[in-house]
Amino acid sequence: MKAQHLAAYFKKRIARPIPYDVYIEQERGGVIFWAYELEVAAVDGDALHMMVTLKGVHDVQGRWLQRHDVTCGDIVIPMNDGDCVTLLLGMAVAIRGVAEKMDHLPARSGLHLCYREYASRVEDFNQPWSPPRM
Repeated sequence: MKAQHLAAYFKKRIARPIPYDVYIEQERGGVIFWAYELEVAAVDGDALHMMVTLKGVHDVQGRWLQRHDVTCGDIVIPMNDGDCVTLLLGMAVAIRGVAEKMDHLPARSGLHLCYREYASRVEDFNQPWSPPRM
C-alpha cells in the first residue's frame, strides 16, 4: 500500500486497541501465547506513533500465566510505500514487545523480518539483539 493510504487507515484507528498475538514454542514441547494490544497514538505525516501493551500470557489450554497489563513502551515507525498493516504492527511488537525474547522465536518467524526492517529504517536504532543469519 502507499504510505498515505496507510496513514489514512491508521488515523481511523487512533485510540482503538488492535490485538496482536505471538506464539513461542517451549523447549518441552508446549506453546505459550503472548497477547499484545497495540494502540495508535498519532499519525504524523509518514510516521506512525504506537503504544504497545502486553495484555497477558497464556498456554494452549487457555490458562493464564500472566494476566495483568504491562506497558512495553511507545514506538515511532516510519511508513514507506509498499508497506502493509501487518508489517507495521509486527515492527511495533518486535521492537517493544519481544525484542529480548527473539532467541525463543523460530528463525523463520515474521517478527525477525520486522525487526530487521525496522533497524534498516531507523539510523540511530541501537540493536540489543542480533538476528540469526539466514
